[in-house]
Amino acid sequence: IVIAISQGKRLFITKNTSDIIYVSKLLLSESITSCYFVPSALRLVLDFLDKRYSSESLKNMIFYSGGEYLNHKLCESIWKLMPKARIYNMYGPTEVTINCLSCEVTIEDLKRDVIPTGNMMPHLNYSFDNPQKQCLPNTSGELLVAGEQVMIKYANVDSSERLIKYKKASYLHKLRAILN
Repeated sequence: IVIAISQGKRLFITKNTSDIIYVSKLLLSESITSCYFVPSALRLVLDFLDKRYSSESLKNMIFYSGGEYLNHKLCESIWKLMPKARIYNMYGPTEVTINCLSCEVTIEDLKRDVIPTGNMMPHLNYSFDNPQKQCLPNTSGELLVAGEQVMIKYANVDSSERLIKYKKASYLHKLRAILN
């Protein structure tokens, strides 16, 4: 919602995200220029479009993706259908209820075998593994996020700390923070 508002664009919210035909038709509409998808839902829509349309008949879009791990294969599928599409990886632990990292994914990232999690947002504080360990470029670890948008009293966290640990270490070992 914030992306659409900040860019002065109209916002469409689907009534039924499980209706792949409806969502696909909505994407083909001339009035849609960007979209936000969870990767697994985007995979279903791309598979539907790939079987019915050629890349010449599809317009280029801006894809924002978050909520799950964005993988190489999905990025490649987007670029196969829409060669000039732009892809943004939006990342945020569930506990934060926001996207707290964001960046554009490029073909060069895939060649380096990396899908970056993104650049830090100025209104949040980030650290890896403990609050005193600063996030450094191209490193990974258990992401800790602090700031006003972090949920209060989640997972036995003191409300004065407003600090949440994202505990899926098996997922996080694949993540790299790309910092300004």
